[in-house]
Amino acid sequence: MNKPTPAFVSMIFGEFMRHVDVRHIKTYSFTAAFALAASLLNPISALAQDQALPESPGTVAQAQIERAEETPESTQPLEESQPAATETASTPSSEPEAQGLEVGEELAGEAVGAPAAVREIGSFSDLIPYLSVRQLPSGPWETHKRLVLESGSYKLTKDFEISLTNPYFADKKDYIEHGILSVVGSLSFDGNGHTIKFPDKKARGLFGSLGHNEQPSRPEPHVTKVQNLTLDFTGDVLGFPFAEQARGYQTPNADGLPATESLLKNITLNVAGNVDSIPSHGLVLSDNHFANGNFYSNMATGFSWYLAAINCEDLDINIGGNVGSETASTGQVNYNGETAPITAASYGFTSHFDRNLPSSDTAPGKKLRAQYRDNNNPAPLRDTGHVQNLSLTVGGNIQAVSNNLAYAAGLSNDVASAWVDNAKIDVGGDIAAVMNTGFKHPWRTEMPYAYGIAENTGVLMNSSLSVNNIRFSSPETLDGSASPAPANNVGKIGVVGYDDNHGYHTNISNNTFNIKESVTAKTGLHLISHIGHGMRWNSSGKYGLNWVVVNKDNKYSVGKVDLTGMKGAQIVFDALGKKTRTGERDDASLPKLPEAALENTTLNVGELKISNPKGSTWVNLGQSNIAGAKNNFLTYGNVTVETNNLREFNGLGGLKNEEPETNVYEPITQNNHLVTGDITLTANDASYVSLMFGSQPTDHAVRNNSARVKSFALNVNDENATRQTLVGGITPFARGELTGNRVYVGDFTVNSKKTNQTWISPGIAFATGAKITDNSVFVDKNISIGHAGKGIIGGFMSRAIKATSVTGSSFQLGGVQETSGNGLIYGAFAGQLDGSTVSNSSALNLNDFAPFVYQSTGSTTTPSTLDGVALYNNAALPNSLPALQLFGSTMSVVKNSTLLVPAEHADSPLYFADHVIGDQSVNNYVVAVNDKDGELNRIAYSAATEKTVQVGDQGTEKQVIARAAEAEPVGSINIAERAFQSKYWTNDVSAYVTGADESDFSYMNKDSSNKTIEAFLVDKGVVSADLKQGKLADYYHRHAGLRVAGGPVYDLLGIPVVDKLLKPTPEPSPSDTPTSSKTPKPEPGKPKRSGLPKTGGDLVYGLGAVALLLATGSLAMLARRRRG
Repeated sequence: MNKPTPAFVSMIFGEFMRHVDVRHIKTYSFTAAFALAASLLNPISALAQDQALPESPGTVAQAQIERAEETPESTQPLEESQPAATETASTPSSEPEAQGLEVGEELAGEAVGAPAAVREIGSFSDLIPYLSVRQLPSGPWETHKRLVLESGSYKLTKDFEISLTNPYFADKKDYIEHGILSVVGSLSFDGNGHTIKFPDKKARGLFGSLGHNEQPSRPEPHVTKVQNLTLDFTGDVLGFPFAEQARGYQTPNADGLPATESLLKNITLNVAGNVDSIPSHGLVLSDNHFANGNFYSNMATGFSWYLAAINCEDLDINIGGNVGSETASTGQVNYNGETAPITAASYGFTSHFDRNLPSSDTAPGKKLRAQYRDNNNPAPLRDTGHVQNLSLTVGGNIQAVSNNLAYAAGLSNDVASAWVDNAKIDVGGDIAAVMNTGFKHPWRTEMPYAYGIAENTGVLMNSSLSVNNIRFSSPETLDGSASPAPANNVGKIGVVGYDDNHGYHTNISNNTFNIKESVTAKTGLHLISHIGHGMRWNSSGKYGLNWVVVNKDNKYSVGKVDLTGMKGAQIVFDALGKKTRTGERDDASLPKLPEAALENTTLNVGELKISNPKGSTWVNLGQSNIAGAKNNFLTYGNVTVETNNLREFNGLGGLKNEEPETNVYEPITQNNHLVTGDITLTANDASYVSLMFGSQPTDHAVRNNSARVKSFALNVNDENATRQTLVGGITPFARGELTGNRVYVGDFTVNSKKTNQTWISPGIAFATGAKITDNSVFVDKNISIGHAGKGIIGGFMSRAIKATSVTGSSFQLGGVQETSGNGLIYGAFAGQLDGSTVSNSSALNLNDFAPFVYQSTGSTTTPSTLDGVALYNNAALPNSLPALQLFGSTMSVVKNSTLLVPAEHADSPLYFADHVIGDQSVNNYVVAVNDKDGELNRIAYSAATEKTVQVGDQGTEKQVIARAAEAEPVGSINIAERAFQSKYWTNDVSAYVTGADESDFSYMNKDSSNKTIEAFLVDKGVVSADLKQGKLADYYHRHAGLRVAGGPVYDLLGIPVVDKLLKPTPEPSPSDTPTSSKTPKPEPGKPKRSGLPKTGGDLVYGLGAVALLLATGSLAMLARRRRG
């Protein structure tokens, strides 16, 4: 044989690359590529000359646990694996016979549109004249002979049956083990409304391999059409009921765009029994994508194993039993002298749906790319292959059971290339991937998984899934943390899918998913878990993806999510996936992509339980990166997480303006809402924890979101743990715009044995340069904080620095706050302000007392300022301590602000005179509530008098600002008593559905202030324009008040009321003991110094403690965030 010229070698390799779908071929040796190309050019001559078959590819797993953290003290999660050395298959021990040895006649594919005689079929005997046994011309992958049906047109005239007991099959068992009839070239098979019955207990699928070309190197256009057909299997079927493979071919349509004419339409499949698993016959196990026969696994599907470039319409599939065998195969695979148990894979519809698009350097390929990429028009992709109007019913389980890796999914392994519209999947049992034993795997392959739809999902619209359980399990002996190979140490579980596999358009919209019982995983492997689409590749890298992405209008319902880690591995739970972000165009001439965002999604989870006591855990009840999400509603029952290291917990999700690096649209996350039962988190160490969002980027707006949590408890148990813990109800770290966000929580509890510094708040833990407007935090019962180290605690926020501004925001506490530890400070609204401002805001302690802000500092250019704030305490602070600003530097200002207290505490000081800028700290007030001697129940006094008080048990004297001893009121009003007030505003009553009493009540019924009074705060709409009536629509929207503009605040909605106009105090008789006309005030409990100094000497300590906190608090440490 002459040595090939370089030009000939180049031509061969070019032909190889033209015919290989590189998305599914991970690694190839050059020898394999060259040999495969040669066989594609001339397979018959290659075989005739006894050339060895080319080596088949191995693969390198591409997946990873998708978490990494930038904090240097943290342990690093798995990184993206690097390609390993190419692994190739061994040469088969024997080569296939030359083609045509057992062929009765030469089979040629019919050209599209060529006239053909229709062969009428009334029995199986009528098909026999067109059958022969031959080797399929599919290149080196196809090593089995098949029973081949001559290409052409067929039409059924009667119902008939195909039984494997027919003597015709006596010597053909080996040729039909993967389907009875295979076809080379075009096929039109019209069932004409008739039924083919399969009476065998263990039947074979009707078709084997459909859609082959006679000359793979020079494929002729061919069309495969099967329609108007019913297949009835009275027993079980092996492998699949319809076809092993069905391939179409795309030709240019009238617009020059590639489109397939191949069609599977109006087909009904009825299997009374099970679809049992059988081994596939590829050369090696190199990928869990079943492409070109290259899959050696024990597999079962409800329809086919492989589909490509074909339209599937109006399919009705009914499986009475299971898809997939109940027991693991004992088969083995061999590779380079090593053996391993055979893997298992089971899918409700097909293993893989491919497009086989023309190359982008061809005219049709260029036109298609111009549509989906350049013109943002993915619609033409539908015509390259779709699944429309599919009804799939499985009475039992879809199950993959293996002594090695296992894969199971309700629809497919990979439908990323299919346009799926109106698929209805109903599984009466479970979707389960079960790994019985530890695995010995000489090849890297895809990660094992269980998914409701598919591992790779591209377009899924107007569809539904109903299944009892989705289960994944592996033996306890497998330890993911001990293995460096990602494919060998990661398992996955979810509902929609993990990846879109670069399908050129991703659209998950208008679907309904119902997992009636649970999504359950028990494994020692690392675990990636989610309910919505994983969106792993969405906007990946610097620019993102250059195609249209849609993720909206979906409904998810899951009875329970139960994830158990048995070793030291990592568990990641991102309920609605990783992210949905708009890609930035890498070509500036292209139009901007439509905005991609998670939108209008409803998620209901009855319970979430994660147990991973030896490993690390990340939890996002929404998305890992929920940036840009809009109008989503999440509901959970109780949420319980037990782990060694809680790396992240977010009620809605993280906020990360990354991948792409530039925001294509203004990043706004808005109108997302979470409701949960009790949240209980237990860890040896914890980092960032939030009921809503993770750390906020500086340029990311967060608007009108909410979290409503029955109770929250975080327990951190390792006293030697070193991570900084930040806990925030809205966010642990605010750096941008926060507008109109709300947190409601019953009890809020944090207990930590750690000794390092911490920031904790039911609202915002730490803010730097943030703009915070009209937000609210409502703790219905108690705040309890225990921490072994120093920390700053705040009801609305812990600490604000660098000109953070807070406007129109509110905090309300129904019960009491308890803080215990070495150096914790607490402020009802804020723990500490540093060069920041709070204005037109409020704090309401219904049954407690605390300073509005514990400590304020600033500078001459940016003093910390309280302007127009209001605080209600139901008692005075102990030891004559001031209530609006407990401590402050001379660079702080308090103005236009009001302290509301019971009348007996109206002499309470507001702030220390030498802790403010005196000439700017003006126009402040005290409002006496329910004065037993007054005519009205809200009496305002000016607090502008500097007086000396003893602030400690050692007689320390300090100058404070308070009302004058004989001060005259500056105004008064009367607030009507409410029939529901002892229920609605009492901390021992939980949230309830409000009724008539709350929906319409008298508000202000007397005004003697001689000033214009207005309603203010975020819920001011509950008060009528004339201030006479109130309307509370529910238990939660309660943050409102009445004030004089620039003057005193007379009321914060919820302060206990005695209506003196309607219920005047009776004059006591001389012999009677005087009684108060007031209704009893809720008992605040034993007074405590929670976060407050006892004595004058403690003033110095308090200031020193704050200075120490300022010195040790590292902004850089706070700013570190792990990558998404």
